[in-house]
Amino acid sequence: MLHVSRPRLGRLTSSVRRFPMPTVLPQLEKSIKTYLSPLLRSDGFSGSGREFRKTQGILVQVLQIQGSREGGKFTVNISIQPISIPDVLGKPVDPKKISFASCEFRARMTESGLDQWWAHDGSQASMDAAVQDVARVYIAVGRQMLIAISSPESPIFTLSPDQLTDGRSKFFGFGSTVVRMALALSRLRKAQGDLVSSRAFAEFGLANLGGASALKHEFQALCSNA
Repeated sequence: MLHVSRPRLGRLTSSVRRFPMPTVLPQLEKSIKTYLSPLLRSDGFSGSGREFRKTQGILVQVLQIQGSREGGKFTVNISIQPISIPDVLGKPVDPKKISFASCEFRARMTESGLDQWWAHDGSQASMDAAVQDVARVYIAVGRQMLIAISSPESPIFTLSPDQLTDGRSKFFGFGSTVVRMALALSRLRKAQGDLVSSRAFAEFGLANLGGASALKHEFQALCSNA
């Protein structure tokens, strides 16, 4: 008679290794998705993670959450880039991919006018609270900055070269160096068909070139083509 040995259930059960359940780590992106992303999407932005974009007429608006290298805090950057001119790297603009750093006109979102950072202790609750405050400041300040800089009355469209000396104060906090802004506005006026203003901005840039000698050829070309 053939005998078949039966497995000892107790031994099999005891041999099964038990693994701890994975721990869900706090994530700033989760807070952004919950408390900021819906607000931005209601304003026409698209994107995910820490960077969002919106096309407004001939401009692209970008909002970026930038973490500190030391950790424990972050800031919010907003920027504007005309679609019809190259970005700061000289590349054609892709409205769906352009980054904050590639835009010609950049600013920090702040209530006081000073550099503003939101601190957190690394917990999800602390990140949630910080991002909820970002949403509040966006409604109070950031949204209005973007509306003002993108309107038909914006200095991007109306400023003349003789008004550019103190450019950032006239651009609602947006800007770069005065020479860089002269280059962007010269290119934009040319794209819009205003060759007289384009040349005037280029001449302003050449006259105030200073240490930005790498831009000399760009300004000379705009002067000759205008």
